[in-house]
Amino acid sequence: MFEKAFTKWRHLSAFLLQPIRSSREALQANEQELQEAINGNIASINIVLNSFINPSLEDQRRRQDNLRAIIFAGAQIGLLLFSQPFEWQFSWQAASNRTEFVGGDKAGTQATSTEIRGQQDMLARTLVVFPAIREKIDGDGVRRIKVITEAVEVEV
Repeated sequence: MFEKAFTKWRHLSAFLLQPIRSSREALQANEQELQEAINGNIASINIVLNSFINPSLEDQRRRQDNLRAIIFAGAQIGLLLFSQPFEWQFSWQAASNRTEFVGGDKAGTQATSTEIRGQQDMLARTLVVFPAIREKIDGDGVRRIKVITEAVEVEV
């Protein structure tokens, strides 16, 4: 019940944030309004990155421009998701962690300890950098999940 109320609140808030109420366009983030928040995020990220990067002025300027673009794109996506009249579910689980038969094969036979260690080693090297996004759908009294995007993973 809370999720439905929260979803309606988000959707109405996005409607009220729209400068022209009759507009059917998606809300757009204003980079000028977000400048202070973006700069604060860049400063926080740089605290961590500075020990790993080349301190040249050109590299620093390019990195800041890239971070600014990434953070602004995240704000745009967040505003888009915020304004939609749906319930969202985010999953940070790697696809390689979604194995139905961990510890055995499909026939139900047991895997050897070497195979299990190999599976665990493979799972330990995968990092989810963007979560899977799923839409919760309530229709005809049946609750379903529609996958919008799968998780983006990288090998580490």
